[in-house]
Amino acid sequence: MNFFKQWGKFMIMGARAHAKWELDVSNTILGDKRRLFLLVLLTIPIILGILGGFVFADQIGEVLPDTLGGRSV
Repeated sequence: MNFFKQWGKFMIMGARAHAKWELDVSNTILGDKRRLFLLVLLTIPIILGILGGFVFADQIGEVLPDTLGGRSV
């Protein structure tokens, strides 16, 4: 039983250390204007990709049933 208590304490210490590391990293990124600007620049292609997926969904939706072997009426 003592083993499980020690293992639990070990896991809690690891979780706290990881949470502290994540806070330090996020504060470093959000505190520096260059890093924040780089983060915004890297996010722009993701947003454009999501919006582009919605735009072309109608065109892809017409072709997919034939491509996947669906029955056409």
